[in-house]
Amino acid sequence: MQIKYTRGKPVDKERLAQYLEAAKGPNRTMKQFAEECNVNPSTLSRIANKKLVGGSSEALMVAIFEHADPASGVALENLMDANGMVPAGSIRPHNFGFQERTVSEILISEMNRRVQATVTVPLRRQFRLSRTMGYTPDIVFESDTFGGNGLWAIDVVPMAHFMARRDDDTSEEMVRRRAQMMNRRRFFDRLSRYATIGYFWEEELPQRFSYVLLDADTFKDIIAEYGEQKFKGDVSLIFVDLNNLKIVDEFIFPRQNGDTMEKFFTVPVDGKITEDDDWLINIDDIKLGGDI
Repeated sequence: MQIKYTRGKPVDKERLAQYLEAAKGPNRTMKQFAEECNVNPSTLSRIANKKLVGGSSEALMVAIFEHADPASGVALENLMDANGMVPAGSIRPHNFGFQERTVSEILISEMNRRVQATVTVPLRRQFRLSRTMGYTPDIVFESDTFGGNGLWAIDVVPMAHFMARRDDDTSEEMVRRRAQMMNRRRFFDRLSRYATIGYFWEEELPQRFSYVLLDADTFKDIIAEYGEQKFKGDVSLIFVDLNNLKIVDEFIFPRQNGDTMEKFFTVPVDGKITEDDDWLINIDDIKLGGDI
């Protein structure tokens, strides 16, 4: 079975540059190696010069491995590890904090790119659930452009697909179904908190509320399971590809009045969609911490 990787720690630029040089070998220029890997030479140059901004993609690590000099001894797991990627089943709870901070930096960067007005970021705000309990989303943006009370809360939903199999006898299908049910429950738990705030303290409810999912299959499953739910306010799902450090898709739940908020993070900016990686955050600057 092919190992699935996910981003779980900062990039080791020094080690990644060493692996790249070894994989290139003595008989090829970096430009020639880039052509064989089917990437722009500047992409490999940033790695070689330790000027990498953000992590490289899983696909690039595979390409470097597949075209590596046979005498280099560079293994795929070495490249992945230096690139800050770990086997999905090896994620531990403290790594979720790193992932949440990574997602937060991506969203803050995108928000600043897209909002042509003053945005206060990030606010840490707790919303009441009961007399002693509260709900603190990962980020709360504030801007007059959002309408209503000007608040946009965003919460990252931890995914159960990072869990390892419990025993050797468990089938792949059973693991998938367990993860699917766990992810549905985790999402519903957060959705019920949103509903509680809206029912008892509607005046405090953020104008917009988004849930971030880190897995494509879970994103599709949550839409299939809950996509017909209607809300008074603006509620959406955001799919973030953590391996490539970018927002891939978003889903907008319908409002009870029949309207639907327009998509925000996946529409063109200034008439075009930016596909280069110059805007990516430097994940070495991300600090661990925060609530899970």
